[in-house]
Amino acid sequence: MKLEGKTALVTGASSGMGRSIALALAAEGIQVGLLARHRDKLKQVRSEIESAGGRAFVVPADVNEVDQVEEAVRETAAQGGGLQILVNNAGLGLFKPVEELSLEEWDKHIDVMLRGAFIVTKAALPHIYAGEAGHIFFISSLWAKRFCGTCSAYTAAKFGVRGFAQSLREEARQHNVRVTNIMPGTVNTPFFEKANWNADLDRALLPEDVAYCLVSALKLPDRAMVEELVMQSMQPGPGTCSTG
Repeated sequence: MKLEGKTALVTGASSGMGRSIALALAAEGIQVGLLARHRDKLKQVRSEIESAGGRAFVVPADVNEVDQVEEAVRETAAQGGGLQILVNNAGLGLFKPVEELSLEEWDKHIDVMLRGAFIVTKAALPHIYAGEAGHIFFISSLWAKRFCGTCSAYTAAKFGVRGFAQSLREEARQHNVRVTNIMPGTVNTPFFEKANWNADLDRALLPEDVAYCLVSALKLPDRAMVEELVMQSMQPGPGTCSTG
């Protein structure tokens, strides 16, 4: 896919991997819709992109609010003259044994990462299918194919995202739209400030590593598609997501 002039929508774009992905896309000449709940943080990312000569749109929304998501998608497509790329990145993690995990905490993982990905993707599909080609990404986790104790809600949501991506891929390829599930191990982001998980982040991946892989997948010849991409640190430290 020729990238310059295309339009992308990135969820969870206010920090961490979403921010890095948005910056990397903008550096390739892609217009970027920035979706997250916090307008002020999105404005900061937009300023970074514009300072580097790129173009971005702030489209605040909660991925679980259908009306907000549909408006954010419409606004991005209207300002960008279409929509070719979607990055489902919004996520959270709270790690507890099942006996200590509340139903509200379980539901929040499913709602944000699985239900939210469905809502955003469904809203974006008509715009992406209307073009000549497109690409949908799911920023999942190594725990979409492995597991760990105390990660039941997070793992269940990520396994669900992986299954959703696999099924969607078979539908989307009929419209010349690629679907890629990126599954990184531990990434050094603000995610771990709230995740209740001790990890050696000095030896973890960086958000820029994930962004680099995503852009590389976008640049493949039109005849090729990366279905799933697993990433790990070369030297994962204690507590990092590296083994099942």
